[in-house]
Amino acid sequence: MGSAAPVERDPRAILGLGYAYTEGVLSGDGTDKHHRLFGEAAAAWAPWQFLQLSLGFDGRYDKHSGLDGADSGGALGTQIATRHAYQLDEHWAFGARTALRFPPALNMGDGLKGVSPELGAIATYLFTPRQELTLNVGYRFDRSNNAIDENKVLRPGDTLATQISDYDALLLGLLYAMPIGPVMASAEWSWDVATGSSAPSAIDSPMRVRLAAQMKLKERFLPGVELGVSPSGRPPIDVRGVRIEPRMWFALTCGISFAASKREVSLPEPVQPVVVETTPEPSLLAVKVLDPSGAPVDGAAVQLAVEGDRKEATTNAEGTVELELRPALEHALSVSAQGYQQQTVKVQGTAGRQTVEVSLARVLPEGEIKGNVRSLRGGQPIKARITIAPLGTVVNSDDRGNFVVDVPPGQYTLEIEAQGYEPQTRAAQVERLGVTIIVVDLRRAPK
Repeated sequence: MGSAAPVERDPRAILGLGYAYTEGVLSGDGTDKHHRLFGEAAAAWAPWQFLQLSLGFDGRYDKHSGLDGADSGGALGTQIATRHAYQLDEHWAFGARTALRFPPALNMGDGLKGVSPELGAIATYLFTPRQELTLNVGYRFDRSNNAIDENKVLRPGDTLATQISDYDALLLGLLYAMPIGPVMASAEWSWDVATGSSAPSAIDSPMRVRLAAQMKLKERFLPGVELGVSPSGRPPIDVRGVRIEPRMWFALTCGISFAASKREVSLPEPVQPVVVETTPEPSLLAVKVLDPSGAPVDGAAVQLAVEGDRKEATTNAEGTVELELRPALEHALSVSAQGYQQQTVKVQGTAGRQTVEVSLARVLPEGEIKGNVRSLRGGQPIKARITIAPLGTVVNSDDRGNFVVDVPPGQYTLEIEAQGYEPQTRAAQVERLGVTIIVVDLRRAPK
């Protein structure tokens, strides 16, 4: 199954050897058994970042029992494929894939008649550079039935082994991959839903669930293991035209990278060699967090992420914190604090110490208090001083006695004071995204 994650440019290959088993599906009484030894070989190369070419071969030898007469033999198939990938941003990548499948045939001419093209679209969400969830949707124009001469009657075991089909297929698949320590693990589900008026039902169409794991060994080799099952139903099998997957299989694999190894350069040994012990200079990042006025923000949460690793720290009273970077890698620096909008910036790991200042914007209040202050007698506007508790915010009314203050939703107490007038206290309840209006009539203070 394809992924839209950035392609590997270096040439690479994978080899696999495994065993598969299929329960009785041919004899009618379920007494037949089918054992398969199979081998796979594929190579891939990306001439450009957005294009990867691949060529694959799969060979298998089936041993059948419980049938009339000996019915065993081998088959060989070939596939040529392309994958086009484009990373939209840090998390999303999209791509497309094409393939030509060459089914088993007695000669090249019949094999070319049975070439089956595939087209597909890929969408990948990257949780981290090495953890992803991928969706595949495609269509196969299946012509594999043309690889067998219509006048040739296949034995039941051959029908099962060749895996030819009379029906096109809608291709669906999900892939989840993530690192577990030094091992890259993946889980895959794929479904080839047969289409056409006489095609097998969707539940009888080939469905596969696969678990796999690979571990990098000596920079060039990736040994792995694969375990798979097919939970799909078993349709009645005719002489030809129905594809049935093995019920379970197990395989050992080995990936090989052909990246050019780094050449070691030997320097002439000095006459009097001097050994100097040096300590690599660490890569440090000093983060200073400020509010819109330039004042330090105490207690801000600072997170540094790179390749699935995360470091977290909290700023001190000076609004600073220091973290260690991984050299030559790009890090995602996220800063958040209560009452402020979160900020994310990119930081490149370099030797030595570097400083980054992050200015946080305040979160806008989600409520508002509007008011008017006037005299009880006559209704003249009054310039007053209004204190909002418990926020401690102080505002003054204008020449018309009006005032406006933004506040978060909640319960507040307004203390209104004006020279020559008795002070007054008012309560205000502010709903989320609401506006509370208060009219204050002040009584003149006794002389």
